[in-house]
Amino acid sequence: MTISWPPFIDPESGISQYQVCITTVPGNCTVTDFIDVSLNTSFTVYGLHLVHGESYYAVIKGINGIGMSSEATTNRVLIDLTSPTLKDTDNVPINTTQAPPSSNNSVSHGIELPTDVIQGSSHIRFRCSEELLSANWDEFKDQESQLERYEWCVGTSKAQCDVMSLRSVGVKPKGAAIVKRLPSGTVLFATVYAVNGAGVRPV
Repeated sequence: MTISWPPFIDPESGISQYQVCITTVPGNCTVTDFIDVSLNTSFTVYGLHLVHGESYYAVIKGINGIGMSSEATTNRVLIDLTSPTLKDTDNVPINTTQAPPSSNNSVSHGIELPTDVIQGSSHIRFRCSEELLSANWDEFKDQESQLERYEWCVGTSKAQCDVMSLRSVGVKPKGAAIVKRLPSGTVLFATVYAVNGAGVRPV
């Protein structure tokens, strides 16, 4: 866990050192003891065995030239090791990619692309008309750190973004983009990533 903080100020005797500890209870040290970090204002604590679903805090102690100290506690850090899942379906991967159900899934100006098929279920609806690409998808959820955003892109093969680069649409389960007109017959794939508050997204 890496902690950074602004310098403490003591106009009289100055700051002589900082100490940090990790805790599950604000204002106390329950995971590590205080660690002397000299005058550094950033420090990484290694060897922690953090538990999924548990909240942690860092306590920073500033000590002045005559040994007096004050402390500051960071905001809560929630450990979330799991990916978002579809609201109505469990154990579906965080990323879903349009898989063409037939050879007719190609760019044809003014013709709607067939519905995506994912694991026998339709989670992404992807359309192309002229230079406009649009998609909407089923919503995801994350019980631990909540859903942070969706990202989507379009490419000529699965999970590739060579037609439209990856872009965020916030928490709206839909996106649209204007791209250069592609040759008729080009097969397109739309990929959607759900990212949670811990930043977990697929590699």
